[in-house]
Amino acid sequence: MNALVDAVLDHLYTDGRLERQGAAQVLARARRAGQAVLPQLLRAGLVSEIDVASALAKVTGLPLRPAEALVPEGALATALPLRFMKDAKVLPLAEDEERCLVALADPTQPWIEQALRLKAGKSVQLVLGLPSAIEAAVEQHFGHGRSKLSEMTDALEGLGPEDGGPDLAESDAPIARMVRHILERAVAEGASDVHIEPSEKRLIVRYRVDGRLREEEAPPLTSAPAILSRIKIVAGLDIAEKRLPQDGRASVRIAGRQFDLRVATSPTVHGEGAVLRLLPKAQERFDLKALGLEPDAEALLASLAARPHGLILVTGPTGAGKTTTLYAFISTMNVSDRKIVTIEDPIEYQLEGLNQIQVKAEIGLTFPAALRSVLRQDPDVIMVGEMRDADTAQIAIQSALTGHLVLSTLHTNTAIGALTRLRDLGLPDYLIAATLNAALAQRLVRRLCDHCAAPDPEPEPTLAALEAAGLLAGASPPSLRVPKGCRHCGGTGFQGRVAVVEILHGGKWLAPLVAEGAGEAEIAREAARQGFRPLLMDGLLKVRRGVTTLAEVVRVAEAA
Repeated sequence: MNALVDAVLDHLYTDGRLERQGAAQVLARARRAGQAVLPQLLRAGLVSEIDVASALAKVTGLPLRPAEALVPEGALATALPLRFMKDAKVLPLAEDEERCLVALADPTQPWIEQALRLKAGKSVQLVLGLPSAIEAAVEQHFGHGRSKLSEMTDALEGLGPEDGGPDLAESDAPIARMVRHILERAVAEGASDVHIEPSEKRLIVRYRVDGRLREEEAPPLTSAPAILSRIKIVAGLDIAEKRLPQDGRASVRIAGRQFDLRVATSPTVHGEGAVLRLLPKAQERFDLKALGLEPDAEALLASLAARPHGLILVTGPTGAGKTTTLYAFISTMNVSDRKIVTIEDPIEYQLEGLNQIQVKAEIGLTFPAALRSVLRQDPDVIMVGEMRDADTAQIAIQSALTGHLVLSTLHTNTAIGALTRLRDLGLPDYLIAATLNAALAQRLVRRLCDHCAAPDPEPEPTLAALEAAGLLAGASPPSLRVPKGCRHCGGTGFQGRVAVVEILHGGKWLAPLVAEGAGEAEIAREAARQGFRPLLMDGLLKVRRGVTTLAEVVRVAEAA
């Protein structure tokens, strides 16, 4: 059986799912203690359940069953003790006179299969399942219907509101396991943020998935102080300070992936709350194609990224994907004959080939100070995380005027609104006209799940909107779809997000208008004549192709 474990480990190493250096200590400790290796790797967060299960399926040839297929068929004559099923992570699924079908999580432990044969008195056919899925199915069909979080809560019985000190924040304490479970579920569901909010009668835990908050099962309210203490210790915050907001960060490993954890705590009327942002540290692949843009918009952005100098702005509210779009720009420029320097607060993604500077205002390394320093380093491309003040804007636009390509973000609702914002920052019209290559406004809409989206049974309202926008005339009929919900999308009908954009291209027509001080209305009228496509129109094109729904587009476009 050691050979099977070694084969699984080799598979995980080869696929890059497990780091040898990080696993060595856990493996040595588990083998010294005579413990099963794979569960210890999972508990340490060095690898995810799905990665281990996939490796086991590949090595053993056993089929891997999804969670919804872990359902026992009728009454089973072969009864297994509840404690054995929970401890061994096994679930009987079906049986006949000759064999018993059983799902298990870890076939590398031979005693489990031997015990099953002895208990059943017949041959045993095995299939694989995720440990958490088997635990949930065992509890649902043979236990009391409680979740894993409910079982963890049992260990907290008697916990009072003042029991939130450092003792409960030790790594093996029940509170630590509970916080780890909350984070693991967030990663499994693809959440970007975790909100932990005490109310008068209960603790609320919500995950932000694809931009929308979704409430999840939460621990008891009495555990809130201890949970906050654990989070504060992980993030390097003061656990004794409960009256003031605090910000911290930590590097954590969850389900086999490394994350940068950003923590913001705040006092509320019912106690302290926290928001945890999960930023994956693994090198992301940024590509303009991955943004989901229309072909003409993608081609325009690619041509703008090839410009040798000028200013390119990405606008939109917080959470609109501005940083991702900037990195997609940079990925097209990241070649050996171009020096790229970024100034960010914080650095959300670390990319090879870039010189990335983290702003530290407390020591005087502000955006303007960093930008002045960068100009002495002979850069070709400069990315400024955000134009927050007049000094940063002035230096950035002077840089664009003197032969550098400058990328940055602004908090405005529309692309044309970026011009007004630059004027508000004190930039003269002639400099804006001379340097602005393009302003892009962006929102994110949820993408329909490709596994369950179905043809729209009532397409009339959407067809009317498309007709009003002049989008029904075309070579192919529209492909209108609606969300249904399945296991792949968590029952929401949506999976992932796609960018809806409007691009104000600084062509020959724009510079004279800006230089003359034209207002937004006048520029908007001329932009429409020049083929400018607003956010709503870009979103309707995606509705026509069946990428998203009319309701999603209206939701984000109305805000603009």
